[in-house]
This record gives sequence, C-alpha cells and structure tokens, in this order.
Amino acid sequence: MNLLKGFPCSLQVKTVPNSGGHEHNGERVTGTLENISGVTNENGVFTTAFTSSEIAGEEWIVASSSQTSGKDSAKIIIMVDELIEFPEGEDYSLTGANGAHPNNHYIYNESAKDNLIDAATDFSNASWNTSGDMYLNDISLKWGGLFDLNNNWNSARGHRSHRTGKDIDVENLVIQDTTVTVTHPITNEERERTVRIASEDWLNKYKRLMRRKNWSFIDEEQSNPLRDPKNDDPKLYWPHFRWIGG
Repeated sequence: MNLLKGFPCSLQVKTVPNSGGHEHNGERVTGTLENISGVTNENGVFTTAFTSSEIAGEEWIVASSSQTSGKDSAKIIIMVDELIEFPEGEDYSLTGANGAHPNNHYIYNESAKDNLIDAATDFSNASWNTSGDMYLNDISLKWGGLFDLNNNWNSARGHRSHRTGKDIDVENLVIQDTTVTVTHPITNEERERTVRIASEDWLNKYKRLMRRKNWSFIDEEQSNPLRDPKNDDPKLYWPHFRWIGG
C-alpha cells in the first residue's frame, strides 16, 4: 500500500445555515481547529483537534490539498443530546417563539417536563394566584447551546443559562410601585425614585409552589427596590426558575 507521507493538507470549517434551532443569518461563529494545515505523517494521516463553539448546529470540516483538485469533508453535529419538546397544554401558554428561534421550548428530560406541567396546574388553581395561567417563555432551543436573543451569535442581552433545558423564564408577576431613595454608585448623588417591584408575598408563594416540583427560583432582584441605582426605571425581570431534579 502506498501511504502518502508528506502530503500537504488544508482544512476549513463551514457552517450549515439555519441549523441547530437558529433560523437567522449573520456572522455565525464556527468551531476552531488546532491546526488548519500541514502534511501527512508516515502513516498517511494528518491529525488536528476540533473545538466546537457554544452554538449548536451542523458544521462541515472540508479538506483540500494543493496536490489535487479533489476535496473531502466530514459533518459534525453540535448539540445538547436528548432534549425533548415541551408540549402545548391547558393550564399554561407557550410564549417567545419567533422567526429567528421558532422552537424555543426544549426541556432537559421527561421528569423536568412532567414536574413543570404539574406546577402549572397547581399555579392555575392556587387561590392566591391573581395572574392567570402560566406563561412559559424560553427554555432552550431545539439542539440547546447558545440562545442569542439579539440574533447576533452572543448572549450579551441575556439567556446565558438557557442552554441545556434546565432554565425557564415565566411571564407571571404581581407588580407594585414603591418609592425609595437611592445613591448613584459613581456620583454618590442621592435621589428619590419610584420603581416597580414584585410583590414579595406573592413571589414567595410562587417560589414555594415551584420548589415543591424541583424548580428552584433564581433571584434577579425582582423584589429589591434598590436594584440598579444608576437607572430611574431599572429593568424588572420575569421570574427565572432552574430544574434541580434528576
């Protein structure tokens, strides 16, 4: 057998558009190769290492050589394995899907799914709940990985944790206004402002209900009137819960 020792090779990574749950364009980040060019060893093999990006999808490694016009390629699938689709239901609504991310309700496993459905039913029937049925916003994309709200291949806007089907934002909140005095962290200027906060009593009941179903509340200062003292109208986040079951 004639092994091609010293044969020059070049490699390139190419993405497959609209794969992995991302139906949008732009400069998609690819995985990287440790070595993109070199020559084959005494066994006729050129070796490199591939490191995926945080973006789920399909990519191709395309090999070429200056010694031939032919090319070869291998497909790589980047995904969080075995996520399952969260179904439509009677006691909740699914929100947040759009043209860029049409499949945004993929969840970790059957246990997480069943417990969230049970929590939604309990929430809908709770006497203290005045916000209606649960509105279940983004969980994870179909293949998991980066969930880029701005459709720009990074998580600068948020959803850094919505990658493995274990995190969800729920669009239910009882809100009240409160007036407080805050100090600007840079200028030390004191001023009075009226801000929206979550009702602490209502939120605590909500947290206990979800915790019984192994969904733990991630505090993003919804009940803190002193949050983000630089802004007169600080952002009020929807409740964020994380699956802590098996």
